[in-house]
This record gives sequence, structure tokens and C-alpha cells, in this order.
Amino acid sequence: MMGGRLLVELGRPLQRLLRGARAILLLGLTVSSLIAVAAEPVESRGSGGAIGSYELVLPTPGFETDPRFGNKTLIVYGPSQAHAGPARPLILLLHGTAGSPLAAIQQARNVRTFWQPVAEAEQIVLVAPSASGNSGGWLAPITSSDRPTDYDAMAAALDFAAARYNINLRLVYVWGFSSGGHVALDLGLNRIHPQLNRDRFAAFAVNAGVMEGLACPPNDAIACAAVAAGTPAFPLSVAIGESDPLFQRVVADYKRLVGAGWSTQTGTYRSTRFVGGHTVLAEHPEWHWQNLRQWARRVAKAPEPEPIVSSAPFASVTDRPLQGPENKDN
Repeated sequence: MMGGRLLVELGRPLQRLLRGARAILLLGLTVSSLIAVAAEPVESRGSGGAIGSYELVLPTPGFETDPRFGNKTLIVYGPSQAHAGPARPLILLLHGTAGSPLAAIQQARNVRTFWQPVAEAEQIVLVAPSASGNSGGWLAPITSSDRPTDYDAMAAALDFAAARYNINLRLVYVWGFSSGGHVALDLGLNRIHPQLNRDRFAAFAVNAGVMEGLACPPNDAIACAAVAAGTPAFPLSVAIGESDPLFQRVVADYKRLVGAGWSTQTGTYRSTRFVGGHTVLAEHPEWHWQNLRQWARRVAKAPEPEPIVSSAPFASVTDRPLQGPENKDN
């Protein structure tokens, strides 16, 4: 832990202990309803963003002079028709632990490149920030007053995209691999950052991400179940290798989330297991996108965000669920 912030890294993924006040706050939340309606776009009307792959040093508003978080390398992809046609979707991409801050920048480039074919085919804007930890892992806040952290830089990345491209603010998503997946789950399950939490995203996707990596205390089934039960069911797409060391923890997440109201039948929980270890397959961006694209978020005028809404009927997505038919949720 550095400066009161939590380091999220592969190899050290299970170190977070939630403070009591945070757990109590989560238990006071109510489950949000999901309704199947078409959603009209809400446009950011941004302009001036480049087309293609590029990177820049992006200041973190309010923390520009901070030596670690003040100016962060951001990797971006603007699809060929980003400035033509309708407002575009946006995906925040979170890489896994890289080994060093310099290697984290390369990993951000890698996940951008990995998602680029789908982004061009579907005209999706991509932003991939780089982690700040000494080992190339994400530095996450422990409390809402713990700032700046990498979460501030992530929020700045989304703001940059909305200012430079015409983003449909209903269609903002997040995907993460490994420690990036831990962060994505934390964003969905915990309201720890005022500008970066589940209210900003329509749906979430993870490869090899687990709740115990960051969102709840390690090896504490009761506390993790309480976190799940205290959170509105948001759309979640999960991929995990059968020989991944985290496989059983992903299965445990599935059981506790379904027990808390997530559903494979309504599509709030979609999963696939594959032959392999702690990795991502080439077909996963397309698989995740077919899940993510079915969800849009209402953009509220009032201070409290409105529920997630489905933008289309569920398509037929080929997957291999974590549990067999005998264990389907209701």
C-alpha cells in the first residue's frame, strides 16, 4: 500500500480490507430495476479528436502538479467514422499488472490494439489509461477522500473522449483484464469515487477479474456476499480460463452474484469458460461486445442516476456458462 492507496497487482490481488464504514454504506443500497426499452442517444457533442491510434499526456484535473497522477499517458483509438453519423459508444480499457510504470504504458497500447478490430468494425471509441504503481499495477482509493489515485486519471480519460468525440453517454462501458478486471468489478460494486462508479457505465466486462481482488475482503465469504447483496444488479460479462488460478474464485463470484439478484436469464450475468490459463483470447473482444452492446444507461437530469436499460432484445451469444443447466438461477 502506498500513500494510503491500494496497489492492485497480479500476484498480490487479494490484499484489500474494506473499512467498516464502507461496508455499512454498501448495505444501505437498493437493487435497481432493469427494463427492456430502446434508448434515444444522449450526445456529448465533442469534437476535434484524431482518427486512428494515438497517445497523449493527459492532465488529471485538480491534480496537475501531483508527480505520480498529475499527467498520465493515455492511449486512444478513434474509429474512422467517429465524426460522422450517430454518437459513438465508448469503452474504458484497463490492462493487467505490467511489471513497471513504463511497461504499463505498453500494456495500455496492447489492450487498445487488441480491441481495435472490433472498435473499427463497430465504430467504438477506445481509451486505455496506464497504471501508476511501481510494479505497473493500479493504485485504487480506499475511501472517497483518498485522492488522487488512478481512478481520477480514468475519469479524466472518459472526460477527454467525451470532449473530443461525439459519445453516446448512454453507451459507455468498461473492460478489464486481471488486475484491470479487479478494478472494473470494484467500479461496479463499490461507490468509492464520485466521478467513476457504476453510474457512469451501461455494462461491465472482465477477463480473469475477481471480487476478492479489490471489491471485497479476501477469503471472507460473508463480507463478499454483503457487497453483492448491497449492490444493484448491473450487466456483467465474464470470461475465465479453466486452468486460470483464479477460476474457482470466479465461480464463487458467480454464485454470490446470482444469489444477490444477477441473472443469466435476463442477461445481467453472462459468462464463458475457455481452455487456457490467465490470458485473453482473440475472440473475447467480440464476445464481450455482443454482451455489452445490448445495454444502455439512462442519463438522468436529477442528481441520482436512473436505472440501466436494455437497448435491444438479447441476441444469441455462444458461451460456456460457469455452471451447468442444473445450477441455473431463477
